[in-house]
Amino acid sequence: MRIAWIVSAQHLETTSAGLYSSIASYRYRMIIPAKELKRRGHRVIAVGASPAAGGYEYAAQQLRDADVVVFGKMAEWDLQARLVDAARQAGIGVVVDVCDDYFTDDPAGASYRSVVESGEAVTVSSSVLAARVAETTGRHATVIVDPYEGAPGAPKWAPGARIEAAWFGHQSNLVGLDRSLDSLAASGIPMRLVVVTRAMPEVLDWHRRTRAEVAPAIELDFLEWSLEATARALADCNVVMLPVDRAQSFFLSKGANRVVESFRAGRFVLAHPLPAYEEFGRWAWLGEDIAAGLDWAVKNSSGIVGRIAQAQAYIAAKFSPQRVAEAWDAVLTEVQARRASRIG
Repeated sequence: MRIAWIVSAQHLETTSAGLYSSIASYRYRMIIPAKELKRRGHRVIAVGASPAAGGYEYAAQQLRDADVVVFGKMAEWDLQARLVDAARQAGIGVVVDVCDDYFTDDPAGASYRSVVESGEAVTVSSSVLAARVAETTGRHATVIVDPYEGAPGAPKWAPGARIEAAWFGHQSNLVGLDRSLDSLAASGIPMRLVVVTRAMPEVLDWHRRTRAEVAPAIELDFLEWSLEATARALADCNVVMLPVDRAQSFFLSKGANRVVESFRAGRFVLAHPLPAYEEFGRWAWLGEDIAAGLDWAVKNSSGIVGRIAQAQAYIAAKFSPQRVAEAWDAVLTEVQARRASRIG
């Protein structure tokens, strides 16, 4: 099968190791699955679309020989809509992949819904997004989870006199962490908390201000995000804390990739109960008060390593790149079959 994956050109780069993006959804929803689909014998190309002069013509030309086109995350929705129309007019199967809840009532949301409605198939990263697609467009969406990407680590729980904790993610998620810091500082449990995210001015300002506010109970450190920095923070910590601002519906649709990466690295997880996190409730601590979860973990240390190991086995079975590529293969093969029946 000839597959073209279309995303925004501004977030793609070619390195000595191959295609790369600093955008997590590009890696989870295109780069990693595409690599595995190639191993399964498919021809896959990644197309970076740009609104600059000639950008539409270039992208339209690239997708012309495809059997199926997957439209991934793009901010240029008008350009995306034009390319969807071009693919449909050429008789190419169209899959629209949704990994964020942009189903708003403003004109941009209407454009987004229109693109989703144009696809022969819709894929999503979580069951909440599948429900949102059905609610706003009437379309069925297939859930394909994000694959893991980090290196595996041995299960570890050895907190000692001071907890070594980590938080990582998009800077927009810092609101949830910020709201948990007072209770963590008041818990009486000494800790060092490493925050890994973008080094944006507002983030650095937050770190300087908050570091003084929570000292000396919490030693709040900061690492500028990179895959390497995230791996280092996970390797050095005892526990990963993932509080989320659940008042914002946008965050409720997110997948479980941060929980998956944390357990895969061999670290215990304390998190707010997002829908995508619920399936890890047998192994992670899920609750409203992260400080209470940390206290529970310290008092129940004997079972933590076993929980991590069980979560890792579950993740290996469900979230491997190979297993995720199988799910993509099934959707794309079905769309290709529909295209072939139209041509025939």
